[in-house]
Amino acid sequence: MSDNYITALHLRNFKGFQDLRIDNLNKEINILIGDNDAGKSSVLLAIDLVLNAFPNRVETIGLERLLNQTAVKEFLDKKDRKYSELPEMEVDLYLNEQNRH
Repeated sequence: MSDNYITALHLRNFKGFQDLRIDNLNKEINILIGDNDAGKSSVLLAIDLVLNAFPNRVETIGLERLLNQTAVKEFLDKKDRKYSELPEMEVDLYLNEQNRH
């Protein structure tokens, strides 16, 4: 059994999070607490998508459901939109042994 574990995560423009960082995750157990629609399931979905790496799963869910809608609206509301300013979605997981994402 591998002794790898997630030490931190960063979500950018993923579902309801424009920018979320969770650092110093515990090796043994971590508990997500929050009201309904706070994003607990979204955090777990992000981790699942990265660790299982099934691109067709993203297609099945739909990129439009995964990308933060506030970021999309801000882009669409700009008068002079540029492709270089399209919102990007990012999910970074940091593992203990690699000390990097």
